[in-house]
Amino acid sequence: MNKPEVYLGANLLLMDNEEDTECWAMSSDKYCTAMVNNIEDGLNKKGLRLPTRCELPIRHGYRPEMDCTAELKAGGLQFYQEIIGSLRRAVELGRVDILLEVSLLSKHLALPREGHLEQALNIVGYVKPTKRCDCYSL
Repeated sequence: MNKPEVYLGANLLLMDNEEDTECWAMSSDKYCTAMVNNIEDGLNKKGLRLPTRCELPIRHGYRPEMDCTAELKAGGLQFYQEIIGSLRRAVELGRVDILLEVSLLSKHLALPREGHLEQALNIVGYVKPTKRCDCYSL
């Protein structure tokens, strides 16, 4: 029987743990690569691109609950919800480094603002260069 390599978007690997017991581990690499590519494709269709040099998931000092930029229209609202959904899945697959930021932006799914979308794209820009970490969670 073939060993599975992917499960629900996560890479699977059979490895030995510290006690030399064989166990399964998973990584979000493949999912994050596909997520970033899909979001970049969506942005390209709109003539936009991801921000570069995203050293932090959210801009320093940004507070989503204090954002008073314009509310997103229907198309922007759906795009924002898709991005947040993708980021939540990345967190479930092991990208816990963006857990807090994604949770903060998730509170604004019903009525997101332009600033919220900018920060969601910043998180994707942050994930992009680090999407190939060779870390597996046991």
